[in-house]
Amino acid sequence: MSTPESRQRIAVGSERPPRALTPDYPFITDLLYRASDLAAVALSGVIALRYALPDAEQSPMHGMVILLGLLLTDLIFGRWGLYKSWRGRSLFEQVGRLTAAWTLVPACLIIAGFALSVNDSIARPWMAAWWVTGWVMMVAIRSAATVALRAVRAKGLNHKRVAIVGAG
Repeated sequence: MSTPESRQRIAVGSERPPRALTPDYPFITDLLYRASDLAAVALSGVIALRYALPDAEQSPMHGMVILLGLLLTDLIFGRWGLYKSWRGRSLFEQVGRLTAAWTLVPACLIIAGFALSVNDSIARPWMAAWWVTGWVMMVAIRSAATVALRAVRAKGLNHKRVAIVGAG
């Protein structure tokens, strides 16, 4: 038989701090990382195009390269584990993996350009500026996200609960 006191004890004993971006919803952080990466790739491509090349050297092929870069970024970053949980690992490890994966994107684009004989219409200074600008933007975004998530966890939110079973 349930008494008001027992219900009150259960309610008091089961209080938890509010949860933000909980482990129950990892797709939210995955989606935010993917969206921010793709936005950084597109924006950095446009910025590099605007500032690295005079208008006379810009071609429609650069827009196609940016679109292919978006597709490759989503595919490669997902395969390289950049959208999994980085809880408990260093930011330097994440930046290292990001650097390797982001370097692979223009490498694939250059190889595809050679195969299709269209590398002459793609400006190398633009490609280099795009890589640097995109890398800086993605590292800044991930650094800010890491700092924000650490601050949230320091306040007692967004913790994972684990149970260790057995005596080992």
